[in-house]
Amino acid sequence: MNVEYPPVEAMIAQTVGAPPPPVIVRMSLYELAKQQAQTTPSEIEQEVNLQTEEEVQQLAKATQILAQIAQLQTKQEEQIADIRNIQIEILKAPEEASVEALKETQSRIISQIHLELERLSDITKAVIMDAGTIEKVWRMSQQLQLQLYQITAYAEELSQVGLVPSPFVAKLLVTQQPLPHVMFKSKAIDSPYIVSLITGANQEIESIGPISGTLGAGGLNYKNKASLENAIAQLDSYERKAYFNAVKVNVSSRMTMVHLKFSCTLVAHQQTHAIESSPTFPFIVITHENQWVEAASKLVLMDGFKGLEKVPWPQFANALHSHFLSATRQDLMRPDRPLTHHELRYFNREFLAGSPVINQQQAMRFFQWFGNIERTIRFKRHVHRLWVEGLICGFLSRTQCEKVLSGQGVGLFIIRFSESQPGLFALAFVSEDLRQKIKHYLVKPEDIGTNKALPDFLRDRDALQYILKLNPENARLSRLSKEMALKKYYSKRKLADAKGYVGTL
Repeated sequence: MNVEYPPVEAMIAQTVGAPPPPVIVRMSLYELAKQQAQTTPSEIEQEVNLQTEEEVQQLAKATQILAQIAQLQTKQEEQIADIRNIQIEILKAPEEASVEALKETQSRIISQIHLELERLSDITKAVIMDAGTIEKVWRMSQQLQLQLYQITAYAEELSQVGLVPSPFVAKLLVTQQPLPHVMFKSKAIDSPYIVSLITGANQEIESIGPISGTLGAGGLNYKNKASLENAIAQLDSYERKAYFNAVKVNVSSRMTMVHLKFSCTLVAHQQTHAIESSPTFPFIVITHENQWVEAASKLVLMDGFKGLEKVPWPQFANALHSHFLSATRQDLMRPDRPLTHHELRYFNREFLAGSPVINQQQAMRFFQWFGNIERTIRFKRHVHRLWVEGLICGFLSRTQCEKVLSGQGVGLFIIRFSESQPGLFALAFVSEDLRQKIKHYLVKPEDIGTNKALPDFLRDRDALQYILKLNPENARLSRLSKEMALKKYYSKRKLADAKGYVGTL
């Protein structure tokens, strides 16, 4: 009997079942980010105006004025040296005509120095300066104050000519000092104090004791000698200067602004004289990092407003910039990453309603946000270096981030400071989600802490593969792989207890 068998294909299908669907291998986020990175630009130019035309013109005019003042300052230095020599000769045999002529010359130089100091003050009020110009104005102001003290001492000595006994004219002047700052109890002040001895032209000092500093607030002095360390120094007899390095304050100032005064006793014409300097710039001594913002805000308002209720925005911006450089431990002459004009405009636009004049209440509200950022940069592990390197872009709005990241590959991200949560970081990144390509994440306090710094948090996030690094000088953003940019900041991972394994191979 003939048997008909079904086709072989049908028999196989009955035995094995239908063929499985094709396997779809999903690309990992790392591979997807790497692939898309190859098809997108490695550098992004932001559409920002680094300096407006008005800012450029104002800064150029200020630079011209500073150059003029510098020339006058050099000339005055020579004149003051000549006046000393002339005055020494006049005092040997004073004649009314020569005394009056010299008084007139001294008065003219004093008026000229006051005028130059006023012009520096006008620049500070009218021009938003870069860090280099801030340093130059600051240094020139200190040098002019020294000239003013010296010529005033000569004028005081000359005004008392003919008196018996001969008048004694000597002053101590703090010629170098830190800007108003916050410091910690029993921690050395970062910058030195330099105190100069200023005398009349014909003062012969027989001996001088050590110069010592005292701590004071208002008209009160802290009487406990243990409140200061490293606050006694000998005067260099040639330079007539005393140097105070690593001064420590061993008491809290309880959120009160305090200052130093320097004093000494000296012997001249067989008489003992006590002289004292004017107060230094104020500072506040704290005991805990949590006090930083409150203390800093008091100093910024004092320095920016100088007792006034309202000031021009440039005046406050320059004080803020100086304080930022000091708070983030940057050298005023060679700052690592100062604030830019673009960033200062961002502060004024986003937080101060673009106002050309601001009051203390506005400034206080703004500093509650900005002060916490200073605190984060200063105290959080690795943040200062990340800021300096441009890996923390910093001051960008959410809208600016979305504009920068639009059309970019998956895994690209930006680190900025949150506008609504003071001192916290916000991450803007390109996601796989087709419905919301650009997302934002707030780095919460519990995400990072004592044992986990920001780079460690970023290392463990697969959604973040490429970081944008800012060049503050031209606002250009460069794409770097996260590993390449952050690897040197990663903490070493701790292995679990590996029982049963040998320690070495």
